[in-house]
Amino acid sequence: MSFEEAAAIPLAGLTALQALRDHGGIDSGQQVLVNGASGGVGSYAVQIAKACGAIVTGVCGPANVDLVRRFGADHVIDYRSRDPLGGDRKCDIIFDAVATLSFGKAGHACNRRATS
Repeated sequence: MSFEEAAAIPLAGLTALQALRDHGGIDSGQQVLVNGASGGVGSYAVQIAKACGAIVTGVCGPANVDLVRRFGADHVIDYRSRDPLGGDRKCDIIFDAVATLSFGKAGHACNRRATS
């Protein structure tokens, strides 16, 4: 691994930490949905949310379902077979690491109003 590759690793973790802690105000017992849970930032988000005591739902493709479970997700949704925001699902925090969820639809799935 090059120095440049090694230096990039903490950036993904710090991005997830700042988003969940500083912007999301994560707290124990909250429902957190992580879209892109098998990617660089998303995989950290799953692990950080679990460490904070959240109930985590990870969203990923079918090939990564087991991987996201190993990261600690309580529930895993394969986005190819199910809409992660479908039904009456309510979350306290929606972390969209891949920017594929509709902001309007995500707003209806949140227990609180998004501010940023």
